Amino acid sequence: MINENKLKTRLKKLNFNKKLVFSYDKNSKIFELRFNDKDYGCGRTTRKTPLENPEKIRMIVDMSSIEIYINNGETVLSTRFYPDEECVDLEMNGFEGNLYQLKNVKEEV
Repeated sequence: MINENKLKTRLKKLNFNKKLVFSYDKNSKIFELRFNDKDYGCGRTTRKTPLENPEKIRMIVDMSSIEIYINNGETVLSTRFYPDEECVDLEMNGFEGNLYQLKNVKEEV
């Protein structure tokens, strides 16, 4: 969970392998989800949404999708993405939060 109240810089960014970027600009009050690599997004490019007062951000990420819930789901950004690698590098700039790794679920037959 990322707490917007702790954010101090004007532009906040989360980079996923530097190919998918989630950012918030406090001046324009715009959240943006942008693919820097057209192959990574399989044709998708940018999603934007204005938001006056972000308070809480929750992201759920797996190996083929990302869902971002802002202010308890008041605003939601969602997309599919297909990393080249098994692991995704996450680079945070201006955000503070907690990162949890989910355990694999094995199906028993």
